[in-house]
Formats: sequence, C-alpha cells, structure tokens
Amino acid sequence: MIHPTLTSEQEAFRDTGWWDGTDYVVKGERVFITSGMRTDYDTIAVRTGGPGAAGFAQACLEDALAWARKRKTFGGPLIGHQVIRHKRVDMQARIHSARALLYDTAWKLSSQPREPKWIAQLAMLKNLATDTMQFCANAAVQTLGGAGFIRGSRAERIYREAKVMQIGGDSTEIMKDLTARQLEWQP
Repeated sequence: MIHPTLTSEQEAFRDTGWWDGTDYVVKGERVFITSGMRTDYDTIAVRTGGPGAAGFAQACLEDALAWARKRKTFGGPLIGHQVIRHKRVDMQARIHSARALLYDTAWKLSSQPREPKWIAQLAMLKNLATDTMQFCANAAVQTLGGAGFIRGSRAERIYREAKVMQIGGDSTEIMKDLTARQLEWQP
C-alpha cells in the first residue's frame, strides 16, 4: 500500500477506522495497492486501537484443537500424540505473549502516546503478533493436514493472510528499523 505521501512507512499513515455498531468505517486514502487489479478484496491498514493478529492466531489454535480432539489416528484421538499437544502449548504460549505485550503497550501509550520507547514497543508488538499469527497458522494447517488446505477454510485463509500481515503495515524489517531509531540505536 502506498499512501499519497508516496511512502509505505506506517508512521506517515493518518488513516483511521472505527466500528459503528454494524460495520467498520474507514477514513483515509491510497494511491496504490499491490496486486489491487487482480483481487476482489483488498487489505488495508488503519489505526483501530490494536492488532488483530493475536485473534487470528487464537482462531488457528481453536480450529487445530477441535480437529485434534475429533480426528482419530492409530486407534485414538490425534490430541493423544505428545507432539500434537506440545504444538498446542507452543501456540498458546506465543498467543499469550503477544496479548500480554499488546495490553502493556496499549496501557503505556494511553498515558504517553509520543514516548519513543513505547512507539518502539508498538513496532515490536506488530512483529511479535504477526510472527505469532504465522506460527499458529502454519501449526494449524499442519495439524489439519489436507483439510487445512481446503480453499475457503478458515485455517487456509489465515495461513495466506499471515504473510500479508507480516508485510503490510510495514514489513518486519521496517518495524525493526523503526524500533532501533526510537531507541536511538542508529549510528
């Protein structure tokens, strides 16, 4: 996505979004959206008060857990295999970490919205939350096996969306550089 200022830097975006009780309302503009001419829907980034990546990761955990409880392999439920349980624990730990950082960052920014170290923490949150989403989406698709690749299934949609979330709203690398600048770690 390119903002009219011809930048992809999240800091330059002034777009906002809010829930009006029925739908999300978005106010802002773009001059270019990558692959926009080949899609029926576009993903845009607006400031809404927090990332949705942790929610997508949670959905992946719930789908994988439901499948693992229902699916029978080698005479028992898939969840009976230690490796499956351990993967669910890894998913939950990452989701919990992302949410804890989200709540901490929101609390700090609410009192000091321009404090550089909290802006750095927000950039780190974006990376942690989207990396968590990517990890959980991959783990869910792996657990669901072929069912995880059925076009239109929730796991398949989140799996595809995870990479977009890592790149959109500024890439992981741009967020790391923003963090370094805010913490004055630049040469």
